Amino acid sequence: MHEAMHHVVVEVGGIMNHQRASGPVYALLKKAETYSLELGHEISLLNSIVIMSVYSKDPLTGFLNRRFLDRVLITQMELAKATESPFSVIMFDLDHFKDLNDQYGHQVDDQALEHIAGIVRETLRQSDLIFRYGGEEFLLVSPSTSLAQGRSLAEKLRERIASNPLPHQPALAMSASFGVTEVSPESYEVVDTRLVHDVIAACDGKLYAAKHSGRNRVV
Repeated sequence: MHEAMHHVVVEVGGIMNHQRASGPVYALLKKAETYSLELGHEISLLNSIVIMSVYSKDPLTGFLNRRFLDRVLITQMELAKATESPFSVIMFDLDHFKDLNDQYGHQVDDQALEHIAGIVRETLRQSDLIFRYGGEEFLLVSPSTSLAQGRSLAEKLRERIASNPLPHQPALAMSASFGVTEVSPESYEVVDTRLVHDVIAACDGKLYAAKHSGRNRVV
């Protein structure tokens, strides 16, 4: 990656020295921009791999524990600022989960959470970070992801959860509600825990809106 960037810089320098037309310069600058974006993705992926290998996880779902969320979000905000790339935060909650518990008990509850965890793992990218935020509530951090892309990912998760009932006698239909927010590096100057809490609150507000708009939807 660094070697590719070096070649781009050399090419740009050569063209500038020979005062050629602006067209080739523009093309090379776009090439440099592409390499820069790829490097940003690589950094995010490496960061995610380190986090997943070091931080402890929820034993039932295998997702990251909530107590590491502030630290991860601060790191992601710093990365977003450095790479000038937004990221998305997705919060989702399983619909009517208490009814499942009341009717079938804790054992089926656990089976349902393991089932959902499997669907989520099959859907997410390797760079995405997923937390068990509460009992049946989850939070996803998606690096280098715009609001539109975050909503698309949430919709994909929503569809897969709704179309894959929990194996049981009878099979139990499940659904989830989603709130999505984008964190743009232009929207903040200082990274601190207050900013982290503002992002989570914004995402939680959208999840609340999804719940009160009929559930099984993305807001």
